Amino acid sequence: TLNPGTSAHRSQLFPVAGLASIRSPSMKRASMARVGGGVKKTRTDPLRCHLDELAGAIVGAPEEALPASARAMLSALVDGACGTLAGERHEYQVRVVEMLEEAMQRIDSQKQKAVECAKVRVDAVSSGKQARLEALDAARVRLADADSTVAQMRVAVGAAKADLAGKNEDLKAQKKAQDAAEEPLRGTAKDIDSVRGALEAVRGLQAGSESDAGTAQLKAAMDTGRRLSIDDSLMESFAHVVKKEPSARGGFDTIVLQNIEDALAKLSGDLESTMASGEALRTERATAVAAAQAAKSEAEAAVASAREALRAAEQGAKSCAAEVKAAQRHAGRWLSDAKVVMDTYDELVRDLSCLRTDAMASFMALKTLAPEKPNCVEEASQEGVTGEGEAQAVAAAE
Repeated sequence: TLNPGTSAHRSQLFPVAGLASIRSPSMKRASMARVGGGVKKTRTDPLRCHLDELAGAIVGAPEEALPASARAMLSALVDGACGTLAGERHEYQVRVVEMLEEAMQRIDSQKQKAVECAKVRVDAVSSGKQARLEALDAARVRLADADSTVAQMRVAVGAAKADLAGKNEDLKAQKKAQDAAEEPLRGTAKDIDSVRGALEAVRGLQAGSESDAGTAQLKAAMDTGRRLSIDDSLMESFAHVVKKEPSARGGFDTIVLQNIEDALAKLSGDLESTMASGEALRTERATAVAAAQAAKSEAEAAVASAREALRAAEQGAKSCAAEVKAAQRHAGRWLSDAKVVMDTYDELVRDLSCLRTDAMASFMALKTLAPEKPNCVEEASQEGVTGEGEAQAVAAAE
């Protein structure tokens, strides 16, 4: 690309032939022709066109090339500096022309850069279509993977729920077994309490310190003895002894009481042994229940974790589905986007071409602005044409 800022290429890009007739505003030009009844036609002033073209290029320069303050200042100085003949310019006007040249070069460079960047985007248009299709395929693959993960998480949730149900059943079974082991021990504990009460009553009876509470304990002792299968004859003898007043009891009654005490003591020992032997089973059942409860808690945590993983997988699948839709829209917009890119490039190329053929050419003409060279032949010819035209007009009128 030729750089209009270098003197080597300006003559090629911006020819200035034919601009010798440009004058300063102080010079008058024979640009009026009389036709018919003296109607005047004004020719366009080339100098004014060049000045307006240059000022317009400065005002419309991109911000990257010239800031707003520089555009306002330079555009205001165009007429004063460039509208003066090159040989008559003051030193500051020469400096302004140099600043304008630098500004035009910066504008040209910025527009050239914009064209090059747009060209890169145009070159990427064809490959961009394939890239969009590949992005769509990749999004669909991710969506399929996400859907597969969701399905796996749902299976995991179902398995965790089934495991939790099994742990619940196991806990119920362990509690039931614990109750089955505890029930006889609870009865044995009650029997031990009853036997101990009966022993206290018998010992009180032997000591002769019978009371209303003792009488009730004796009755309870008799009921406990019968229920726990103490010898029936001994229990009958004990019933007769209880009915007697303490002062009326003899030696045989004392033996009966001693036998009853011994029987109750032996029964108490047997019950306590039963209780002790059942304690190990009770501990075992309690340990099993605790383990089943812990397993249930772990299963509940597993269900919660599986549900959380399922929610995350579903959210991921939802995001992937959105990505697929976005990729589909992006792929479908390729043609319209490509048109925008290409139209933008064409517009930038036209803009740069107009800058170089119009504004830059105007600046080069103004930079070397010289007075108009007189052309006598042309003027004489022009006068002859005018006279002939007037004669024809008079003849037509007659």
